[in-house]
Amino acid sequence: MLQRMFSPFTFVNCASVLTETVGFIKARHKTLQWAIYRYNACWLPLLAKHSESKITEGPLVVPLDCEWIWHCHGLNLVRYKSDYEKFYGSILDNSNIVSSINQRTSRKETEET
Repeated sequence: MLQRMFSPFTFVNCASVLTETVGFIKARHKTLQWAIYRYNACWLPLLAKHSESKITEGPLVVPLDCEWIWHCHGLNLVRYKSDYEKFYGSILDNSNIVSSINQRTSRKETEET
């Protein structure tokens, strides 16, 4: 079924882009470490608090660096699930969370929320 949905060319292109992205990130090791730190120390606790009771009237906007680490973390579903259960007791609710990439909200509005 996957072969019908995606051509092998698509997979090759995707793998190439991911390889280039990983190389780009490795070259900026300190930036990556900072993003991981912010994900663990800032974003996840904020998301946990937001999951318990909504802390904003509007959606919570995930910062781009945290969003990238969150995405990478989620690619390993077994580890993702076990990490959330270990630290938060269950998978955190990610409803009413929006990407900073596709958001039309201004930076000032985001900072105010």
